[in-house]
Amino acid sequence: GLGHDIPRCLYIMPLKVDENVLGMLEIASFEDLKPHHIEFVNKVAESIAGTFVSVRLNMRTVALLEESKRRAEEITQQEEEMRQNLEEMQATQEVLARLRQDDEKRTHEMQLIIENTRNTLKNLLDSIPGGYNLKDQNGIIHIINREGAEFYATTVDRIIGRTDHELLPSKVYEREHKHDLLTISEGDQEYTETIEVKGEKSEFRVIKKPFMMAEIGQMGIL
Repeated sequence: GLGHDIPRCLYIMPLKVDENVLGMLEIASFEDLKPHHIEFVNKVAESIAGTFVSVRLNMRTVALLEESKRRAEEITQQEEEMRQNLEEMQATQEVLARLRQDDEKRTHEMQLIIENTRNTLKNLLDSIPGGYNLKDQNGIIHIINREGAEFYATTVDRIIGRTDHELLPSKVYEREHKHDLLTISEGDQEYTETIEVKGEKSEFRVIKKPFMMAEIGQMGIL
């Protein structure tokens, strides 16, 4: 601004706020600066320094607001993703609950069918002369009619779910177990045996046949 001439007077004023120097104000003149000029520059310097501080604060505030806005948008986006995930989880849980209910319903229906079939078979066996029972390959008795229960000298309810090992004397059990194994491995077995029932000896004609128990996937003995 002075061209190629050398200034006569140069005044440098620090821009300070609370003793913190923010910059400098330099004024060059072809004439000596008078005291009122310097006083004016000093006051202007204070105003400029204050403006610098305000501008910096405003810039920082703007930056903080932008950062806050960005974070708020991220949080909003995360909340939306969480909401969608929760909705998907809830929908999955509802589907699983329906499937579980359907499975429980089908299981209950199958249990009813099996129970009805067992009852039908039991009633049929009770109406046919002779004692009948059905046990699996482990010797557990699943079905027995009233006359068949006489072989064990007890009631039907006390026989179901138990084995010959629990219900018969050891010698009789060993003989029965041997014939059960032969029935599964070789087929039909037929023999007679004498057993004491209620203090009296009775002769039984026994016929054992292999029987596929579909409901448990095992070969049993009828």
